[in-house]
Amino acid sequence: MGGHRKIILDPHRGFIIEAIQQTPHLTLHGLKDLPGERDIFVSHNAVWAFLRREGLSFKKTLFGLEQARVDVVRKRRRWQSFMEQLNPKHLVFIGETWIKTRMAPLRGWGKRGKHLHGFAPHGRWNTMTFIAALRYDDQLKLSLG
Repeated sequence: MGGHRKIILDPHRGFIIEAIQQTPHLTLHGLKDLPGERDIFVSHNAVWAFLRREGLSFKKTLFGLEQARVDVVRKRRRWQSFMEQLNPKHLVFIGETWIKTRMAPLRGWGKRGKHLHGFAPHGRWNTMTFIAALRYDDQLKLSLG
């Protein structure tokens, strides 16, 4: 009756924390199966208690996927420096794009009090099509189709 129970996951702390850092969107079920790779079988409650002791909570703030790509970051910086040389009166931009958004993981484990940033396309969980035209007059106008 009563007494102190040995925390079974503490010897595997490094392994679990590294797995979370590599794949922060692992669900509780996925994390429960990780110790199984080391022949240790635990309950959901044991994993949940371990994560709480580590100060982790399941959350994520989504950003545009392209913001994580090195080539896009480089091109955006180059474009921003080139924009000062452009005369906006001579430009018309028409663009069309689409994306399927339903496959992005919504949550991940992160330290309590710290933001966890994930990447996913913007919008509701479906196929989105966006068509836009942008031109310069005396006032900047945006036409959406």
